[in-house]
Amino acid sequence: HKAHREELEQVLQLLEKVLTLLPELLNRRWQCHSLARILHKLLHPGNSWKLRRQAIRYFILWYQALGDNAPDHIHQMFASLVPGFPPQTPTTTTTTSRPERRKDKLTTNEEKEKREFFDTHQHVTSIFHCNNLQHGPVTQPNGTPILPVQSGEKPLDNETLRFFEALLEFMVTQVVKVEWRDKNTRQHKSFQFLLERFKSTYLRYICPEFDDKFSLYRPNLELPIMRQPSVNSQNNYGLCKVALIKWLASFTHVTKKDGPFINQQNIITSHEEHDDNYKRTSITQSETNSLSPDVQDNHQQQVQDDGQAAILLVREVLYGSRDNVNFVHEIYRQAFLLDFTHAGAIRKAIAVYKDWIQMNELPAFMLEPLDSHKDGDEMRRCEENDKSPSDSYRQTRLRNDSYLGAIHRENLFVRAGLQNVLQVFITQASNVFFLNAPLTSATLLEEQIDSCKRVLNVYRYVVMHARLEPATWDQLLRVLLQITSLVLGEKSKKKITDSIGGKLAPAIFQTLIVTWIKANLNVVIINQLWDEFLQVLTNLTQWEELIREWAKTLDTLTRVLARHVYNLDLNDLPLDRLSEQKSKKRRGVGGRTVSASNVQSPRRRSMDRETCVISKENAP
Repeated sequence: HKAHREELEQVLQLLEKVLTLLPELLNRRWQCHSLARILHKLLHPGNSWKLRRQAIRYFILWYQALGDNAPDHIHQMFASLVPGFPPQTPTTTTTTSRPERRKDKLTTNEEKEKREFFDTHQHVTSIFHCNNLQHGPVTQPNGTPILPVQSGEKPLDNETLRFFEALLEFMVTQVVKVEWRDKNTRQHKSFQFLLERFKSTYLRYICPEFDDKFSLYRPNLELPIMRQPSVNSQNNYGLCKVALIKWLASFTHVTKKDGPFINQQNIITSHEEHDDNYKRTSITQSETNSLSPDVQDNHQQQVQDDGQAAILLVREVLYGSRDNVNFVHEIYRQAFLLDFTHAGAIRKAIAVYKDWIQMNELPAFMLEPLDSHKDGDEMRRCEENDKSPSDSYRQTRLRNDSYLGAIHRENLFVRAGLQNVLQVFITQASNVFFLNAPLTSATLLEEQIDSCKRVLNVYRYVVMHARLEPATWDQLLRVLLQITSLVLGEKSKKKITDSIGGKLAPAIFQTLIVTWIKANLNVVIINQLWDEFLQVLTNLTQWEELIREWAKTLDTLTRVLARHVYNLDLNDLPLDRLSEQKSKKRRGVGGRTVSASNVQSPRRRSMDRETCVISKENAP
């Protein structure tokens, strides 16, 4: 078996060189049938999971080179790389409602062909077709595995999840390894192609409630309501959704040096041989172990450079079009709808928005759109209608050659502005408050409380430091009223110490009242919101926390008004200072016998102070 393994490793090394060094040739379907047969053998479910994981990497190298020239059966092969995808018995949600809403949905015939392919793929009798139709279909003659599972090999804890994580990883790391002649352009196109194919195949099963109509540029600001926990949060598709969210966050939420993703790749490369757990192992590590220290250092540096290039490339693609920007924000909306068994993914989503809001270097979609481009489509149509054919042609040439190029370089088309991002975050992040989970686990309750506090902290930062337009103030006040009324309302009249309302009441009331005061100082709050504010707080007077926060607010307002209107500091009143000075003088005399007039003078001074305060309050 050792000789067989060594021979296989040499073949795989040669295969990788072909896939990375000849992309232009592969793009023209060169050796398409032969490569498909080889990869199908490598992906055999009877093979070692380490070999199958490597086979996914080889397939991604080949698939991105083929691009849109890939035949249908190769697209089908991509859709079945992860065990368990697509489901053998699709639910009503995935077969009816989801395909109707997806932009890149497949036709009925294509769905039928996919099901037939997947059924045959499970039995390792898939049929591939040559480019020359005269030769007819070619069936796989041998269905035995190349490298069967060894007796001492530790199996994967969750094969679907681990292979899905590998697919996401290879979609990024393998793009920068292909040696195109025009690297910059082709690598961007390759990742965009892989991302679009992923959306059209895997996404609808992972996120059946994915909203294709979501738009950061015309956000839907409907207020969330209370919801029940999902029954599918712990199945394989639910776990894959969490993996997708964390994968996306690794590119949109990184440190200054992009450390997490690069370090992760270094760990993958240097420890694959010794990693016997599930996901970071290769069968071709003998060559790496025999390298000299200098060569290993160069290899590590190359991996780090590739990781840096991959991060920049992925970010440019994700932030480079409106469809991808909407995809990013919709995935994070899905994160806010998760159960708190996946609190880590929820915290990732909160951290991403927190960084976007607080950091100085904004992503392109948070930049303010230029007024000249808000109605650009309408203006261009009007201009074209008013021009003669020759003028229209000349103008089109100018726009294509200079104007449109400059717009794309500056990412003007993807700009949505800070206010849209704030409104989307304020609305969607509030979902963490509205999960009506049973109080069966103290740990899950603490996770929910922690996530809610993180959201409230971002709300407070926005109130105190961000520049908000009237529409954003309005949405923030409505969301806070919704949180207050639903979390602390009718169902929570009996305050339970272990409930989310009992834990968060002080923070919610304080955030609501302070935000209301701050908003009133910046914009005019409409009468409808004032009425809702009065109604909500009137219905919650049974909460001691509300009375306490309201008293603090009135005390603070009184002090502020006294300082601004009367120029008085209630903590340091002039009459109090005078009384204190005279009291010190009396103590300085030290006589035990004090006259009656001196004893009663403080009382007279107290009466005089009250009279003075009353007169000042009545003064115009």
